[in-house]
This record gives sequence, structure tokens and C-alpha cells, in this order.
Amino acid sequence: MSSGPYGEPKILVVGATGKQGHAVIRALTRGRGEPPAFPVHVLALTRNPSSPKALALAKDRPWLELVKGNLDSRDSMRQVFIHAGGRGAVWGVFMVLPYAGLGESTEGEAVQGITLADLAMQFAVSIFVYSSVHRGETDDDSDRSLPEHAGKIATTVLRAGLKKDVKIRMVAVDDIGLLVATLFQRPVNIAYKVMVVAGDDLTATEQDDVFRRVTGKPAPSFPHFLGSFILAINSGLRDITYYLDFIFRYRADNSELFEEHISNTHAVVPAAHMTSFEEWVKQYERRKRKKQTEGGGSWNRISLSKLLMGRL
Repeated sequence: MSSGPYGEPKILVVGATGKQGHAVIRALTRGRGEPPAFPVHVLALTRNPSSPKALALAKDRPWLELVKGNLDSRDSMRQVFIHAGGRGAVWGVFMVLPYAGLGESTEGEAVQGITLADLAMQFAVSIFVYSSVHRGETDDDSDRSLPEHAGKIATTVLRAGLKKDVKIRMVAVDDIGLLVATLFQRPVNIAYKVMVVAGDDLTATEQDDVFRRVTGKPAPSFPHFLGSFILAINSGLRDITYYLDFIFRYRADNSELFEEHISNTHAVVPAAHMTSFEEWVKQYERRKRKKQTEGGGSWNRISLSKLLMGRL
């Protein structure tokens, strides 16, 4: 097996400049300017290695190499494996694919995933970790858990569209990074396992109670009537609320299966090490104070004006 310049295994991180990929890279190291937590050479895939995000990712990380590749091109991705050293050179792969957006086809995402999985088999990758939504045993995507920042629009729409008893699984992006980094560090008894990452499972009311307890004010949102109006004109968001309700009921009817997936995760990263929603809100407030200009004007690339106009 080929390896990095000091004999360490190579891990290809797909989506390296995105939130999850960046979280995995952060979790692999002790801190900026510090060596990785265990010997590893990261190949950080990006379309543009000279972009500000890519350059910032590589700064003070000599164990990280920016690699140019296009997931829409099989030849491009084949060259990534060839340039890494050929068959057996890349020991592990972490892959997360960008969400197409509300109302958009996921066909391209499926093609990208299949292409990379095929190449991983061809080039004898030992560990392949794919991050996606939790499907359970259904045939469609499920449980699109709230990402790093839900935003005022998402909060408003979910409150208006979901029944009061529906619980949403909450996941902090750093917990995903921690799990993936641990899988690479200690790859024992993980083959073909589904792992669900969730720090909390809360209704909208419970989320609001936590937010009030931590901050002394309700979670940021627009008036309820606006959420109802957006749902009335936007079929894509209606579909999401319908599906969140469906998957909540499905989880209740298949609790043993879902608990098995949670147990798989906690066997690697104990529940006590996951980020609760309360802790996440505390972190959110600290980030907000540092960067007041970053906020909820859009969610999943959708502006408020587009939602009001019914355009996805």
C-alpha cells in the first residue's frame, strides 16, 4: 500500500471545503498548526485548489494535500486515484455530496456517489465512509436533520408545518467529524454498518424551551402566519414537512431498527461525547457574538424572496 511522505495512510476527503468535510479534517488534528491526532495524510478534494476556502483549509496543515477533482467526471476522479499512487494507495475515503436543493433532482448526486464507490472498489480502498441522510429501511431519503444553522426560515416553516408531537433529530456537524475521524483511527467492527449521528431528538416546542433557557429569548423565527403562507405556495417545503412527519412515525413503528443504528454510533463515540442541542445553542451564541453578520437570510440556498414567490 502506498502512503504519505512519512509512511502514514492516505485518506481522501470528498467535500473537504464543505461543513462536514471541514469538520472531519478538524477532528483529525489536535488544532491548527498541530500534527494530526494519529498518523494520516489527507487528500482534500476540491474543484479549485486555489480558492480562498481551499487555501485556508491547507494553511498550517502540512499533512494535508489539496487535490483537484470533478465528481461529475469519472476520468477526473480516476486521475485522483492514479496520482495518489494507484491501486491500494488511498486507504480510506470519506464522501459527502452537496444537497441538490429543495425541489431539485438528486439523480446527479446518485451518479457521483456510484462513480466514486466504483472507483474505490477498483483502486482497493480499505475503508469507505459515506455520509447521507438516515434512510431506515425505506426506499427514499429520510430525516434531513437540521444542519449547523437552521435559520429563521427553516424554524418558521417547520413550526407551521409539523404536528406538535413530531421530534426532529438534531446533529452538530462537529459530531459527524468526530465519528468519522474515530472510524478511521479505530476501524474495528464497522463494516457495512449504518450509523445515525444525533445529539438530541426534540419537538419544536422542546427546541424553543432549550433556546429560551440558554439565551433568555425564543429561537429566531418569523411570525407563524408567514410559515403557513410559505408552505401554501411552496410544494417543495410541504413535501419536506410531510416526510419529516412520516419518518417520525416510521421510527416509532420500527424503533428496534433505529435504536440499532444509534447503538452502532455509540459503540464508536459514546452518547456523552455527542453535542446536545443545549450545548449547540451555547456554541451558536458564542459564534453569533463573534460574527454578527453571518445569519439566517437563506437556508439550503433559498432566499426568503424566492420562497415567497414560490420559486425553488
